[in-house]
Amino acid sequence: MVRLLYKGNLITVDCTRKNQGLWNPTVGIRWNYDNASDVKLLTDKVFKSNEKAETFGFQMGKAWADEYTC
Repeated sequence: MVRLLYKGNLITVDCTRKNQGLWNPTVGIRWNYDNASDVKLLTDKVFKSNEKAETFGFQMGKAWADEYTC
C-alpha cells in the first residue's frame, strides 16, 4: 500500500494480485483529510506489474480529487 497527500486528500492505493500474476488497484481517498469522509474507487483493469497498477491508481485518485475538490 502506498499513500499520497494531494490537495488536502489522502490517497491510498492498495494492489491485489489476481489470476496469472496480474495486479489490480483499489484506490481509497480520505476526502478533505480533516473531515475524514471516505471514498473508494474500484476498477477492473489489471496490470503486469505492481508499480504500473499503483501509478494508474494514483492517476485515478488525482483525477477524482481534481473533479470533486476545490
